[in-house]
Parts: sequence; C-alpha cells; structure tokens
Amino acid sequence: MEANQETQIPEQTPVLTESPQTISKPNDMQWLKMLSIGFAIISVCISLGIGGYILSSRKTLQKRSFSPTITQAPTPAINPKANWKMYTDNVLGISFQYPSNWILGGVRKDPNDTGSEEVLFQAGKNEIHVSVEADPQNLDYAAFQKQQFPQMPDLYTNISYKDVVIIHGVTFKQVLTPPSAIIYGIYNKRMYAFAIESIIAEPSTEDIAILKQAVSTIKFADQNQVIDISSWQTYTDSSGKFSLQYPRSWILTMTHIGTESDKKDIRIAGKEGKVDIIWVRSYGGACPPEYEKINLENEILPVCHETFSGIESWSQITKQLPSQNDPALGITINAQANVPSDINRNTILQILSTLQFLK
Repeated sequence: MEANQETQIPEQTPVLTESPQTISKPNDMQWLKMLSIGFAIISVCISLGIGGYILSSRKTLQKRSFSPTITQAPTPAINPKANWKMYTDNVLGISFQYPSNWILGGVRKDPNDTGSEEVLFQAGKNEIHVSVEADPQNLDYAAFQKQQFPQMPDLYTNISYKDVVIIHGVTFKQVLTPPSAIIYGIYNKRMYAFAIESIIAEPSTEDIAILKQAVSTIKFADQNQVIDISSWQTYTDSSGKFSLQYPRSWILTMTHIGTESDKKDIRIAGKEGKVDIIWVRSYGGACPPEYEKINLENEILPVCHETFSGIESWSQITKQLPSQNDPALGITINAQANVPSDINRNTILQILSTLQFLK
C-alpha cells in the first residue's frame, strides 16, 4: 500500500448501554439562517481576495511601467579629416584641408608681384578668400592694410585681435571686424590670410568654426620635411624639473649667463642657432612686437618672437619652478635661429617642442 493512499475506517454501529437519549433537530428556519450567514461570509472572503489581487496587479503594472527618456544628441564635432579635400599651392607656399562643400572658384594673381596670390572658394552664401602677400616688415593686419591703402587710414583703426591657433610656431589671429571674419598669420615675411564673407549676412558661428578648422590644417611648404630626432641627445635637469632633446652635433655647456641665481645655466648651441636656459627669480618684460604663444612638449607658454638682421629669436619663455628653499626660482628660455633663419628655424622650433616640465 502506498504511503499517500488514504485508509478507510469501517463504520461501526454504536452500542447503547444506557437508555437511548432523544436527539433534538434544528428547525428549518434556523437551518436557513445559518446557511445564509455562511454564504455571506464566503462572499465577503471572495470579494476581499479579488480586490487584493486587482490592487496587487495595479501596483505591479505601475512598477513595470517606464517613462520615455529624452536624450539630446550631442553636437557633432567638426572633423577636418572626414571627407575633406587637400589644396596645395606652390605660390602660396602652403597646403591645407577644406570641406567638400567648398567649391574652388579660381585663382587671382598680381602680375606685378610674383609673391602674391588669392584663391577663391564658394560655399553656399559664403565666399572664402585665401591669400598671401609679401610683408617684409612683419606688420600686423591693421598696420599692413594702412600701408596698402593709405587713403583709408580710419578704416583700419581700433582693430582688435584674438589668438586662434599656433601652427608650426606661427600664431594665427582672428581679426574682430564684422561683417567678415579674417584669420591671418605672418611667416617668413609673408602674410597668410583666410577670410570668409557672407553675401546675405555676417558669417555664422559655425562658419567661423569651420574656417578655424581649415586654418589648423595648414602645412608650410618649407616645413613639410620632418626632422628625425631619433638620434638626438636628451638633457634632464639635475633637480628633475625639466628635460629637452637636441641634435647630437650640438654642444651643451654649463655656464653662468644670468645673474639672479648661483645655479649654472644651460647653453645648447650648433650651426643652426642656440638655446639658453637661464635660472631666474623675476619673470616677464617688455616685448615690442607683442607676446605670442609657443607649443612646448606639455605646455603652451607666452613668447616674445622677433626677427632682426635676418636672425629670428624667441625669448622670455618663462616658467616658475620653485623649490623648498627657493620658492621664487624659475627659468627663462631664449632661443635664436641663425641666418638663413627661414631654414634654421625648423631645428630651433623642434628643440623647443621637446622641452617638457617634469614636476
């Protein structure tokens, strides 16, 4: 017999040992009343059960319901390498990338000046002018235009600028003169200008941003040759503050150049020019042309950039490097490219680009 099988108990007939008692039966009305109460109790229980189930189901549905999340798509960044074209011009002496919707309209040359040229692009309502003109005095945009158009001096008065991008040591600035946007830079006694003009209204913020991206892709013709620095030597400061690389043919000398510190200064020199690193306790100074910016290995610092008698120099590149015993201590870097500076400058800028601060 299986364990879960029920066992029936045989019905037994009661044995009466005493006189039989009379068993009273409830009358019909009492029986109906009791039955009605029973049905009522059962109905209430069923109702409560159904109500509880519905309430529980609603709560579950509320927990499982999701509100739609609205996510604002990020503004796509301008990517000069995405479907952009390359323009190279031997007269301009540069190559640069430009958007595929810029349509090359033509080239205008000055027959009296073989070093001047203007390239025109059309982009919808905008015209983009890329030009190069001789600037032997390295004049800024306002001074250059006043010299070109002496009959309209007031037109180029009170012009302000802001730095935009530094390309191979050349600072390109935006001229804040609506309705057109002009970005220019001076390199090798030539003024390179990118201008965008709108036929309908002022160029939009996006139009100017794209123009800046095009400028950032510039490569100068005489700088396209990459300098191999794999065999260069590395100098690291004895206190671990900075390091830089320089050509193996250059000579490094520890000497006293400045007068503000007992620490020996560093001079690295070669046929292309020299770089001096001087320990100082005071910073800054006058810069007649105005300060520009220069890219080092891990920092961008102000620099006084000048050209005099064919020698190009970068001076007053300062960085405070305090020590526990000398909180005012720092360095000033001065560099120069010997004649011909338009060729030797590449080596100088390459050396400066390897300068990095370690602490």
